[in-house]
Amino acid sequence: MSTNAAASVARLLIVTLTVFTLAANPTPAQQSEGLAQEEKETDQSTASVVTVVAAGDITCGAHEETTETACRMGDTAELVRMADPDSVLVLGDAQYEKGTLDAFRERYEEFWGRFLDITHPVPGNHEYETKDAAGYFAYFGGRTGEPDKSWYAFDLGAWRLYAIDSDCKFLEGGCGSGSPEYEWLRNDLEHTSTSCILAYWHHPRFSSGRHGDERKMADIWQLLQEFGADLVLSGHDHDYERFVPMNSAGEPAADGIRQFVVGTGGSTLYDLEDAREGSAVSYDDTFGVLVLELKEHDYDWRFLATDGEAVRDEGEGECG
Repeated sequence: MSTNAAASVARLLIVTLTVFTLAANPTPAQQSEGLAQEEKETDQSTASVVTVVAAGDITCGAHEETTETACRMGDTAELVRMADPDSVLVLGDAQYEKGTLDAFRERYEEFWGRFLDITHPVPGNHEYETKDAAGYFAYFGGRTGEPDKSWYAFDLGAWRLYAIDSDCKFLEGGCGSGSPEYEWLRNDLEHTSTSCILAYWHHPRFSSGRHGDERKMADIWQLLQEFGADLVLSGHDHDYERFVPMNSAGEPAADGIRQFVVGTGGSTLYDLEDAREGSAVSYDDTFGVLVLELKEHDYDWRFLATDGEAVRDEGEGECG
């Protein structure tokens, strides 16, 4: 059996055992919460306007203390609570340093864990610091999609959302054209009837931050652009940055995709480098979350900061 095949089997066993245990022993409170969440998710799939909160790079390790410039996940969690979202998109690196199950339970659970029932995560490179991202898959369980995949899609209001795994070196076939993830995405795009599309993953295709552009995501970006996708969200660089619509070559384009980098979930902040072409707004001095109002034909955005200046960036765009 290949290494990737063995990893898929291990991941399947981890998620199956976790989901079975939880399902077999629900408390009365969990049963009540489950019914309420089922009703809410049904409402989300048909609502004309839904609120989404997104951020990545969130929770510090167990022995790291909160300072002015680090471990502010409690502050960002409060921003999420105040936004009262229908869905929370975790853009990878939810739990530092290695994303173990114990760390998720000890730290992430305390802060962002309260939103677990409405969370739709993607893994980041720190989740893969634990073999096969086992802690991530065990903690989020069935919220990570099918057990043998690390990518998935779902409908939210009038929108189709794609949760993509950008840790290409850990995926069978990588992320490029012809890979299983790429072909799955192509097939779903070909068959969806939804005209408004949002995709999200950890490593930004374009960035003025420390890590710069992630060229391995170029093929997926091109595919999304061909099918008229509207938004891409990422983390990884610990800053906030909004781009004008961009094509796969990294150039501003009227028919391109608007990207947000929101690596400001609470862990640490990175200094921005020189602004990349297409960068419209960027901040490296505050933590915060992105709030999106997704509507039938358009969307609004707000970047809520923890520094007391409530809204740092806001605007609107059309979709479809």
